Amino acid sequence: MFFQLYNNKKYFCLQSELNAALVSAAANGAVFIAELGQNGNKHAKWNKVCDRFSIYCDHGRGALIAAFSGVILMLLVSAVSISRLSIYSKKSSTSTAAAVASP
Repeated sequence: MFFQLYNNKKYFCLQSELNAALVSAAANGAVFIAELGQNGNKHAKWNKVCDRFSIYCDHGRGALIAAFSGVILMLLVSAVSISRLSIYSKKSSTSTAAAVASP
């Protein structure tokens, strides 16, 4: 059953976009934690972490840059694969129609 769903183009596009959304959600969660470490939370009585551990914020900045570059690359790969899939499906449908009409 999985192979039947995987062969369907709609499910492939859906899976590709779902992967991009999951990577984006992970990057947004990292931004939330980085903001919490940068500013703290007075309501929950959490102090700032970056005042005491400056290396934490330096590594966090690098991780956020890497996370959002991963999101951009995932969206790019997803867009390219969907466009390639649509081009391939147009070529295969015209060749199939020509093969059916030729006998």
